[in-house]
Amino acid sequence: MSRTAFALLLTGLCSLALAAPEGGNVVAGQAAISKPDALTTSILQSSQSAIINWKGFSIDVNELVKFLQPNAGAVALNRVTGIDPSTILGELLANGRVFLVNPNGILFGPHSKVDVGSLLATTFDLKDSDFLAGKYEFLQKPGAKPAFVVNQGQIKVAKNGAVFLVAPGVKNEGLIIAQLGTVALGSGGEFKVRLRDDGPITYCVAGKVLESVVGPDGKPLSASVGNTGTITNPGGTVALTGDAARGVVGQPGRRPRSQVVPHSGRQGNHDWAGRGDRPEQRTHRRVGG
Repeated sequence: MSRTAFALLLTGLCSLALAAPEGGNVVAGQAAISKPDALTTSILQSSQSAIINWKGFSIDVNELVKFLQPNAGAVALNRVTGIDPSTILGELLANGRVFLVNPNGILFGPHSKVDVGSLLATTFDLKDSDFLAGKYEFLQKPGAKPAFVVNQGQIKVAKNGAVFLVAPGVKNEGLIIAQLGTVALGSGGEFKVRLRDDGPITYCVAGKVLESVVGPDGKPLSASVGNTGTITNPGGTVALTGDAARGVVGQPGRRPRSQVVPHSGRQGNHDWAGRGDRPEQRTHRRVGG
């Protein structure tokens, strides 16, 4: 992207929060939030699972947010309780799993860099008790306006790691890098995932999105799930899942670089990865082969 286009994008994002994460409150587990310098936010997590509610979670250009976690299987749930979308323009680092939940929308902007064990970014929420029990079942809040998760930067996860971008409207315009892992872009109204350290990851995206979703530029997304960027995941799986009636688009004009392992669906719009059964209906589009 040119400097001029990037500047115009930033101008168009004037309503989005462009600042370091603020108002962090650890509501479960053990974690310490600090600012070693003006541009760095550090989260030292000492429990296997932790929940942090933030007033806002954005990362401006040149800013760094880093999670120091006990191991690669540790999970930090970051929930935004304020009214602004999350705008990630700087760096996000972690040695474990990072969940980012913001019902107002999530944008990984141009030149942003994410390097984590695994990433789950969604506009859906889940109960604290379910999260702490390892039951990752996310739902669209009743009455909430359908929002977006858009990647225009670089998202990289560790070997065998996972990337889940799930919302009513999802688009990858940047670069997603995984190896022997799972990459899923999903549109719907609910989302369930099972993360295992010693077995395959399984997940389910369900529900129809009937309303148009407005993206971070203020314009409606052309499809429920879209990928015009690059997704590379040698030896792993890549899937775009959503309500086929609204449109699921792949990578027009590009040579596919990743492979989608066939998924099997249940009850309409459910798509499973890993150990699925009953291959009846598939609402994802192949982005590799």
